[in-house]
Amino acid sequence: MDLEAFRAMPDAQAMLRDLWETHAPWWHEHFTQGADVEYVDQVIPEVLARVGRPRRVLDVGGGEGQVARAIAARTAAEVLVVEPSANQAREARARGSLVVRGSAEALPVASASVDLVTIVLVLEHVLDHAAALAEVARVLEPGGRLVLALNHPIIQVPESGLVEDVEAGETYWRFGRYLAPDVTVEEVADGVYIPFVHRPLETYVRAALAAGLVLIDFAEPAPVERWLVSQPAPALLAWLPRLLLTTWERR
Repeated sequence: MDLEAFRAMPDAQAMLRDLWETHAPWWHEHFTQGADVEYVDQVIPEVLARVGRPRRVLDVGGGEGQVARAIAARTAAEVLVVEPSANQAREARARGSLVVRGSAEALPVASASVDLVTIVLVLEHVLDHAAALAEVARVLEPGGRLVLALNHPIIQVPESGLVEDVEAGETYWRFGRYLAPDVTVEEVADGVYIPFVHRPLETYVRAALAAGLVLIDFAEPAPVERWLVSQPAPALLAWLPRLLLTTWERR
């Protein structure tokens, strides 16, 4: 569905919130505590390589806290998870994270109070990314940094995906309408529905610049080997980035 039409629906936010509440246990089982090879081999290491030596960190949409705990273990920082889902927040506390309930669009912390914000595979599930990035700029102290990790927009386009054409004897990646912002609710496992917001990369960059953030690093790492070997066309997928990492500074 067109993003603006979806945002105009009176129950849009409630629907997204309810989906995450309902499927939080699935996330805990399949994507945390070493269960997902991409988190273990790439996502968390790439984030840790960019955090530096912060004093106070805000992990926005941190779920059950696996990224926050990795940062806390690597640094001497106080790391606070901001999480809208009650089920995710409860699990994060049970696993040892500091947690406050709140949304990316209205962070419940004081202005200029943190020197690092991390948003890891979250902003592509947020309806108002511009409000979220403006909030990041508000809570960062001057010189503070944002480490933003996204599922790469090039692979999140609705109707895109791997196609195996048996008759033609070829396999290729089909691209959808990349430039059209869109919302889909995907069945990612049997009976598990997760919302995804697709935006072209330019949309994220312009919103960050408008918020007063300055881009200082940009990376599109290749997919990790342990993920590739489990896929039907690893030689093709090796050339499509699945992760996008940017680092921004509040001037």
